[in-house]
Amino acid sequence: MSQPETFEQFWPHFLSSHRQPLTRWLHVAALGVGALGVLTALRQRRLGPALLGTTAGAALALFAHPLVEGNRAENGGQPLWAARALLRMCGRTISGSIAADLAELERDSAAS
Repeated sequence: MSQPETFEQFWPHFLSSHRQPLTRWLHVAALGVGALGVLTALRQRRLGPALLGTTAGAALALFAHPLVEGNRAENGGQPLWAARALLRMCGRTISGSIAADLAELERDSAAS
């Protein structure tokens, strides 16, 4: 893949490494665990819950790749785009609209 110049060019690459529903749902869970840790830390005014939550969430998302997808997590050298793509993927996974993105990805893959 050539280096993407825009987020919209990056998105299909990101999505292609998250083809399995279980991988996407594990990322949703990871985001939830991380957010819960941060919210708990804010409520308790302690750093520990944020560190624990974000570490556990990151581990869940990272290990989903080799265990489910058979690939490894990577951000294509674009960590901010990867964070944005994670939020998009999680939102679309929860809403069910990710199916349209996956169908487009399959059409594009078949055409090339």
